[in-house]
Amino acid sequence: MSAILESQLLIYSYEARVIYQAIIWPIVVIGTLANLGVIYRIAFISWTKNSILRPFYRAFIVSLALSDLLLLVSSGSNTLSSQSNRVFLWYLPDWACTVIPFFQTVAVLTNSLLLSAIAIDRYTAMKPKYPISKGIKWPYAILFVILVWSISAAASHTLIGAYSAETIIVINNSSYYRAKLCTNSSSRHIISTTYAVLFAVIFLPLAIVFVTVYILLALNIWKRRSPGERSQLGNSSDSQFTDTSTASTSASNRGQSSFRRPMPTPAHVTRKKRTVKMILLLIIIFVMSKLPHWIFLLYKLYATINGIFWWHLQTILTILSLLNSVVNPFLYAFLNEALSLCSWIGSCCSRKDTANLVTTATEKRRNSITSIKVPRGPYSN
Repeated sequence: MSAILESQLLIYSYEARVIYQAIIWPIVVIGTLANLGVIYRIAFISWTKNSILRPFYRAFIVSLALSDLLLLVSSGSNTLSSQSNRVFLWYLPDWACTVIPFFQTVAVLTNSLLLSAIAIDRYTAMKPKYPISKGIKWPYAILFVILVWSISAAASHTLIGAYSAETIIVINNSSYYRAKLCTNSSSRHIISTTYAVLFAVIFLPLAIVFVTVYILLALNIWKRRSPGERSQLGNSSDSQFTDTSTASTSASNRGQSSFRRPMPTPAHVTRKKRTVKMILLLIIIFVMSKLPHWIFLLYKLYATINGIFWWHLQTILTILSLLNSVVNPFLYAFLNEALSLCSWIGSCCSRKDTANLVTTATEKRRNSITSIKVPRGPYSN
């Protein structure tokens, strides 16, 4: 049993703990409700409403929600317990210290495997004449999900028992008390080697596959032409030729055509741009929420770090990882609802901007008319 000064366990200030709790609590609550909503919507609502989704995609969305819930419960409870108390100690049950690293790693690996599989499924669905009726059936989809979870659990099994709750004596001035810290019970070399192998063998290849497949999907969508696009291009070229010939015969037509409004963007082009933006958003969220956390974890295991900065950085990276579990339901299950909400907010903002522009233009026109009627002398608006 070792002894340690309480001052050495005062990691976060009161203000920092309040800020972190104000950020983490909404993330955990919203993420839990959103992922439970995904499971309820796909697994329990009438299947006729979800018949457009293939069994493979539905099974993977439900499994993705379960992995997000596992990460929110394990990482969220661990982080909130440390941020809710002044002294950095272990306040959860002893068994939680043993299994939380295992649950966190299983959730992250399963999440990465599922996201990569969903990306591949979307890319194969973009192929022409894709046999939807001959896609993966429910038994194979469920078997594939079980295989994914089994791979993640088998790869992370060495982390079970790698950490344990150790009883320590905390010295506070002239008094002392017993407390617990969650420390590594296995060799540091074994733990660092395990995480390095998981990163190099599983996560990094999955990240490369995820980014590559979505880039190919974006290029495929951008290059694909809609059935009426060529005819629209031909009609636009004919109209441009007609406008040019008409403008060359009449000077007045040239003057009028200069004030003609620009042609609106075709609907299929707008859809392409929106789809490509969503794909880029998926790539950015995947990379920014997972890769920095892995890099910091490996750096912390292989190097000796000291200072408050690294504790704050670890908390921020954990928040990013939790935030990914909140965003996933809205990107993969409630995408239409999320886009509708964003478009409604954008329309409200644009409506206000348009109203301001109209008001400004009206005031300018009134001022110009007034200046013509009263060319000199002071006057009131």
